[in-house]
Amino acid sequence: MNNLFVAGYGDIAEAGFPDVLCPVIFLKGCNFKCPYCLNAKLVKKENNKKIPIDFIIDKYKEEDKILISGGEPLFNPKIYELITKLKNNFKIRISTNGSFPEILEDLINKKMISFVAMDIKTGFDNLRKWNILSDQENIFNNILKSIRILNICNIDHEYRTTLFPEVVDEKDIISISNKINEGSNWFLQPFRLKKNLLGGNFIGKIKPYEIEEIKKLINIARQRVKNTRIRDV
Repeated sequence: MNNLFVAGYGDIAEAGFPDVLCPVIFLKGCNFKCPYCLNAKLVKKENNKKIPIDFIIDKYKEEDKILISGGEPLFNPKIYELITKLKNNFKIRISTNGSFPEILEDLINKKMISFVAMDIKTGFDNLRKWNILSDQENIFNNILKSIRILNICNIDHEYRTTLFPEVVDEKDIISISNKINEGSNWFLQPFRLKKNLLGGNFIGKIKPYEIEEIKKLINIARQRVKNTRIRDV
């Protein structure tokens, strides 16, 4: 376990309930290709930073929880080793795209994690949209499995959806709302045009939703999932 490294870290990250802040660490690699991804270098494994996990443990020794993000942390072959090392010092929170339901369920059952933040990228009616997000065939089936796991487990969790116009519209919001529990915490995140997004020049042609359009999507979501809120990114 002395050879465990992370690709980056941050001092605070909102993960879970509003105003609950904790440190975040980032792992390289992802099985998705979301064009609006903010961590393109991690997805493409261009980030060559190797920060020893012992450094992280020492730096945040006054904290009681830590969020593991990416990339996609459950895609990392050393995720079990990493969590085992960290859980002696922190309550572990995971930010995931939900595409590894078996690992997610195993971590929950073994009580290795205390919180899950799961991104639901788009709805389940127009399945061609998933091709924009991943090269894996029928990846949405794994997402649905993860939703079912979180719907019946007793672990704290939240869902997140980035309002990227190419893959999320009113029908998608309705579709997602019909899959998650009515009492879920669901955060809708505006898509922002920023530099160095994974989609490159393609992104520059996309017009983000206006605030009134976002409010409309939130109201649609709240028709079933009352605790839907907006979270900026």
